[in-house]
Amino acid sequence: MELHHRSKESNLINDFGFSPIVTYDYIGRTTRVLQKTSQNGSERTVNYDGIRRPTQLQTAIGPSIIVGFEHDYDAEDNKLNERKLHDSSNSELYAYDSAYRLIDFERGTLNASGTEIITPTTTTDALQNRNWTLDGVGNWQQNDLLQEGTILQTETRQHTNLNEIFSVGGVRLNGRRRLTCYIIDIYNT
Repeated sequence: MELHHRSKESNLINDFGFSPIVTYDYIGRTTRVLQKTSQNGSERTVNYDGIRRPTQLQTAIGPSIIVGFEHDYDAEDNKLNERKLHDSSNSELYAYDSAYRLIDFERGTLNASGTEIITPTTTTDALQNRNWTLDGVGNWQQNDLLQEGTILQTETRQHTNLNEIFSVGGVRLNGRRRLTCYIIDIYNT
C-alpha cells in the first residue's frame, strides 16, 4: 500500500492504484483528524474544543449513525459524561472528588445538560452504577456495584500504612493468601 500526503488530506491507495481505500482530512497542519472517509461510504468525523479535546466522534453512512459519542470535560480535563448518540439509554456520567479522583460512574439516559442520569439503563446485565469510597491516598475503602437499582456487590478493603491491601471483605490477606489475578491467553486455550 502506498500513502500519499497532500497539504490537508492523505489517501491510502490499494496495491493496484485504483480508488482510495480511505481518505483523511486534517485540521490545519496538525495530525488531528477531522474526517475519515472509507471506500464503503462510511465517514468518521471528530470535533474538538478550543483546547484540542475530542468533543464529538461519529461514524455514519449518510444520515444514519453507526456509532457516535459526545464528551464534556471539567477544567482539569476529566471526562464528565459520554453521550452515546447511537444508544442514548446507555450514556455515562462520571463524578470526581476534590482531588479529581473518579468516585462515581452511572449509566443510563442523560438529561439535556449532561449533568444527571434521568433514567438508569435497562440493558440486561449492564452495570447501572459504580461508586468508590477512597481514603486520602486513593486506596479503595469501599466499592459498590449497582444493577437494576440493587446493590450487587459491596467490596470493602483495609490497607496497611504502606498502602498494601490488608483485608478484602473482612478476610485478612497474609503471606499465604493473596488476591487472585487471572490471565487469559486467547491464543492458547
